[in-house]
Amino acid sequence: MGSVNIRQGSRKTRCHMAKIQGECQIVYQPNNPLPCGAVVWIEVAADTLVIPQLLEPAKEI
Repeated sequence: MGSVNIRQGSRKTRCHMAKIQGECQIVYQPNNPLPCGAVVWIEVAADTLVIPQLLEPAKEI
């Protein structure tokens, strides 16, 4: 399963989803990717609360 990378200043977090409590905007720039290679990302203000969440591992049936 892939992951979501959250970068807040120099802090980086990996998760499966994130709740964003505040204004945000989705940016798509296929001709101008970020240095990491991302062409789609979400931008939020510095004071916006972003809560990373991990999904529970799948259970065998």
